[in-house]
Amino acid sequence: MDNTFMILARGDEAEFDFNVVDNSFIVTVYGFKASFVSENTRVREKLISVAGRTEVILHNVSISCEMKHAIIPANDTNTTGRYITGITSGFMSVLADRDQVDFTFGGDVMASFLNLFQPFYKDLMISVVEESMVESLIEEIPIIVNYESLAIDGYAIAFTDENPKFE
Repeated sequence: MDNTFMILARGDEAEFDFNVVDNSFIVTVYGFKASFVSENTRVREKLISVAGRTEVILHNVSISCEMKHAIIPANDTNTTGRYITGITSGFMSVLADRDQVDFTFGGDVMASFLNLFQPFYKDLMISVVEESMVESLIEEIPIIVNYESLAIDGYAIAFTDENPKFE
């Protein structure tokens, strides 16, 4: 499934909760705007089977994501044996305010016809979108964060050529 998730506006509020026992932290962001597009949506619910393209704009979304600290190989691990701090994903949840969602479903004739009856199945489709967002983000967030950690060699700040060098 070709899914695209894009954050369109910053959140209103964020919380960080730290868990020393699990060596993890939970980030929760409230009230941001996002879009979700799926080129190949297929939904089967009781007697209804629909395939098509889904476009959703979520005007009020909250995401809660647990990230656990992990050790990842540094760029020079083969020669130095050095490792740096990275993350792995724990649980994640996405909640969209169902009253603030723009939703379109198109594709085959049945999908276009069902768009007329959107209020009856909108909740089901939003749940499918939330699940797809969780699947995508739980896989992508560690890749992005670990890539950035490798880019700055595991340090908290990015070093540039202008920084003093110590030998």
